[in-house]
Amino acid sequence: EAGAGMRTSAEDLQFGRIEVDGKISGGAPKKKRASKETLLQRAIDQRAEVAAAGGEETVAGKKVAEKYSWDAALLRAGGEKVLDDPKLLQKSVKNEARMKKKSQEKWAKRVEFTNEQMASKQKKRKDSLKGRADAKVEKRIEKREKKRNRPGFEGRSQGPINP
Repeated sequence: EAGAGMRTSAEDLQFGRIEVDGKISGGAPKKKRASKETLLQRAIDQRAEVAAAGGEETVAGKKVAEKYSWDAALLRAGGEKVLDDPKLLQKSVKNEARMKKKSQEKWAKRVEFTNEQMASKQKKRKDSLKGRADAKVEKRIEKREKKRNRPGFEGRSQGPINP
């Protein structure tokens, strides 16, 4: 009987889950984190709500701030990262925008370089083909003029023998 009782308590044990006031925190399936812009707006809204309740000096303001800090603490205890500092989030958003812009410029430069290389290779190919065609024409002309040379006469003929 004692072993059976231990088994049920061991089955109920779930690591990384905390229950406070009926809310179970942590251990839930992982969801994709909201974007930094959304998190920033949420943090600003929380700060505004605390300010609207009278700031952290009043009882109502302290109550609202404490509610948010408890929610954040529960999430942290569950193993989630809590991003709720507006200054850091603003800095992060700005940094992401800068990196994105830098990446776009780098990509545009790469595309431009690729297009230049392609144009250069096409021009080279076109010139090469034109050169071959010209060489072929020159060879034909040379061959034709060789045929006009008559045996027994030096040089090429200028015209018919008997005018």
